[in-house]
Amino acid sequence: MLSLLTDSEADLLLEGATRTLDRAGVLVQDRTLLQALLRQGARVDIASERAWIPPNLLSHVVELQNRFPEEQRTLKNGLPRPCLPSVGVSVAQFIYDLDQAKARLPTREDFLDVLRFQDVYHPEAGASHALLLRDVPPRLESIEAVGLILQHARHPGVSYVHYGEQVPFLGEIGDLWFGDRKHFLRSGIYASTPLRFDRRACGVIQSLIGEGIKPGIGTMVVSGASAPVTPAGAAVVGLAEILAGWTLLYALEVSPPYTGGSASGSMNMKSTAVSFGSPEAMLQDLMLRDLARKSLGGHINISGGANYTDAKHPGMQAAYERYFEAHWICLGTGSTPPVGSGLIDSGKTLSLEQFILDDEVAKMHQRVVEGVEINEELLGLNEIEKVGPGLSSSHMETGHCLRHCRDSWESRLFDDSATPEGDQRRNEEAVLRRARQCVEEALSRYSPPEHPQEKISQLKDILDHARRNLG
Repeated sequence: MLSLLTDSEADLLLEGATRTLDRAGVLVQDRTLLQALLRQGARVDIASERAWIPPNLLSHVVELQNRFPEEQRTLKNGLPRPCLPSVGVSVAQFIYDLDQAKARLPTREDFLDVLRFQDVYHPEAGASHALLLRDVPPRLESIEAVGLILQHARHPGVSYVHYGEQVPFLGEIGDLWFGDRKHFLRSGIYASTPLRFDRRACGVIQSLIGEGIKPGIGTMVVSGASAPVTPAGAAVVGLAEILAGWTLLYALEVSPPYTGGSASGSMNMKSTAVSFGSPEAMLQDLMLRDLARKSLGGHINISGGANYTDAKHPGMQAAYERYFEAHWICLGTGSTPPVGSGLIDSGKTLSLEQFILDDEVAKMHQRVVEGVEINEELLGLNEIEKVGPGLSSSHMETGHCLRHCRDSWESRLFDDSATPEGDQRRNEEAVLRRARQCVEEALSRYSPPEHPQEKISQLKDILDHARRNLG
């Protein structure tokens, strides 16, 4: 695995984060959490909702974390197998409309189409909370999404906890459907960068802990906006946010090890556009991953996989940027992340056509990882001898070629017979049209699930209770 930092550089970053939490402190918008920090020796101002974490307290948390070293990953046969894309818990705010060639607000029917597509296309991954329901009150949204997932997907996936008030209802639904109260109680707590844990995040932390769940702590720091413009400065702020979250968990008597994730970005200082897939963003994430290995026992990973691309439309820009990220994540972590899930525009928009493109390229990588079988038949030595230097015949004419010509991988999307003089823009449009055909074909194979009516009735009772309380 890639080692980006020297030991002394890792020490400098950790010292920088320690100084930041001691001098700049962190905003914590919850009295209970502030009082818990106060009991552990932090300096706290209840009125301003600020806490300053002293070096000795942070050092103790770091020491505890280092007692639980993360298991090192090793690559089997030297090649990591890439994960096929899945429409996971992306909670995108927009859906891309290929006919209109733009992103738009999703409807409930769009959400159901995404569930149906995933249920057919990659059912093993489960149909999850991929789109944000824009016509539902925010505190109710995750619960309504779960209700639709369970009623319309034969292979239900998961959702995402956005508010602490959702936890009791999602727990009740998980218990009803799977006999597992924790099934839908999944959430990563990302600091509201820079150095803020707002009321919503504090509520989720406490609600999950109340259910016996240890939440992970993440950073989405943006160099040039919520942190210094340099990758090193951004890494300090991102690390401070993760360490502050771990200290909160420790103050609430949650035992280590703690986990963290980095999905950082960088701001283009000419345009003010934020990119989560730039070289600087990748460096920031890789630095935190490498520092964690050296100084924190591991446990900080790169969040979001290779999902975030700057491309505003589905196409080759998104695929290119996706694989730039996947390459470096693989080198930095020893495993290949899920390579895309149809997201574009820094994760804000979901495109099922882009999903098909992501899936196509991932399958190319999987074909390489599968390797080759070697035996006498596949060596084709008799044919090699017969054709020789190819003066009177070619290997295309042999029975060996006829027997094995369909063993090679062939793309459903890209037309390698197109002439060099062809219109590139039209070629890309044709690829997206073929991708759309793949989506439509998958939707045509969908069949609704059949559930016991009593179970559906109980689910609707829970949903009605949630609507009365949170709607």
